[in-house]
Amino acid sequence: MPYEAFVEQRRERMADVIRAAFRKLGGEEDAPPITPPWFLPGAEVVWRRIAETERALRALVREVYGKRFEANGAARIEAALSAPERESLTRALRSRPAGSDPMSVVDYLYIGQLPRLLFANEVWPDAKVRLGGASDIKQRLNDAIVQITPVRNEIAHVREVSPDRLQKANVACVDVLTTLQNG
Repeated sequence: MPYEAFVEQRRERMADVIRAAFRKLGGEEDAPPITPPWFLPGAEVVWRRIAETERALRALVREVYGKRFEANGAARIEAALSAPERESLTRALRSRPAGSDPMSVVDYLYIGQLPRLLFANEVWPDAKVRLGGASDIKQRLNDAIVQITPVRNEIAHVREVSPDRLQKANVACVDVLTTLQNG
């Protein structure tokens, strides 16, 4: 691409990122996210499906930890994280409103962390039932997350994603959501 065209596209993309940041700073963080216009066709749909999948997995983590550990669920979630993940979470939790539900800790985790929490020995039997109980469900969930996580990160960091990777992530999200609905 010619340099002048590159600079023009870059300027437009940076303006969109800044616009989204100002929206968040202006107190509209609950508003639907601004979708960058340069996304490949279908990326917006995949982005929404990834968000839906992430919310569904978070709800499952809340459910199984709450059921198993009751009031200690949040502490057990934090204890299941690695030391660097706990440090990162501690920094993120500084922005959590005072008096929040302790289980809201799940809202500060990344989609890639959620399966490991579900696979913990104490909660896996309940999680497995909610995921349909298939003998290969752990592998299927891992395989789906491997397809979803990099695409989620690339879109979140304003990078283009190839159509085939978008499609694979979309199929993986549908598989996870279907599994949760049928479980």
